[in-house]
Amino acid sequence: MMTVLLRATLLLYFLSVPAWAEKPLKNSFDSTDMRLVAETNLAYTSCLQEYAREFMASSPDVRVVAGNAAEACNPILEELDSTLAGKGIPEAYRDALREMNADTHDIDAVYKTPERPRLLVERAKRLGLY
Repeated sequence: MMTVLLRATLLLYFLSVPAWAEKPLKNSFDSTDMRLVAETNLAYTSCLQEYAREFMASSPDVRVVAGNAAEACNPILEELDSTLAGKGIPEAYRDALREMNADTHDIDAVYKTPERPRLLVERAKRLGLY
């Protein structure tokens, strides 16, 4: 489920670029960029799984394990973010995208929130991303 959510988040991110770009991007997203996103997705997912197994030994609470794993793997996403910054995406929107996905690693928010997709669309609209 985490992989699907990450892919959906990245898809929303890339599909929303034209909606908020005030000027044309310095470069368009080409196959190299898409390959980078796919490789980052694989690396992040693998990292989450590896750290989750490691942290399971120290905590029986899956929320703690997920939080620790997400924190440990965050540099992978930050590296991707830095490459997207080079595309000319304004910092204000990167912050909004971070806020959009702030609860992505909260298991209760992701799995127990009724109508989560509708709520994500409403959040995207509120943040000016949709």
